Amino acid sequence: MMKDIIELADNKLLILYIVKKLKHPCSNNHITDIILSNNFLNYFLLQQYLIELVESNYLIIINFKNKELYKIAPLGKKVLEMFQNRISQFKIDCFNNYMSTLDKKNQVISSKVNVRTDNIEITFLKNNKTILNLNLPNQSKNQIQIITQNCKDNPDQIYNLILSSITNQKNDT
Repeated sequence: MMKDIIELADNKLLILYIVKKLKHPCSNNHITDIILSNNFLNYFLLQQYLIELVESNYLIIINFKNKELYKIAPLGKKVLEMFQNRISQFKIDCFNNYMSTLDKKNQVISSKVNVRTDNIEITFLKNNKTILNLNLPNQSKNQIQIITQNCKDNPDQIYNLILSSITNQKNDT
């Protein structure tokens, strides 16, 4: 009985640790992928623990663009600070390795927009290396703002659309 209680607490601490380390609010699917990919818990226990962590104010659910996202609550941070040393180092290492592998697979694409008098230069970068340069004739101020904002907000999506268009492939994103 005592072993079950300790395991329950350790598993909840692990969930809090993962949500905190992700730094941004994350979906149930994202948390589930991490937990199941590392064989930390089964799906049903995870869902039960998430509900309990929300009900006890350790996690907060926020709604963003019609999605429910989990974020660690102040009380969850406090508990994690006090008891983080209880989380198995093996599980922490597994999580860190998983995230490192994921980061390598999902290399970040960013963009820079340089507005000049006669054109707009858009540079797409992957790991700070140029992968695509576009030069567009100057547009209206409104179009320049839209282009700049879209390139800032969605560089991956824009790059993938351009790539799929010029290679005549269907876009999977």
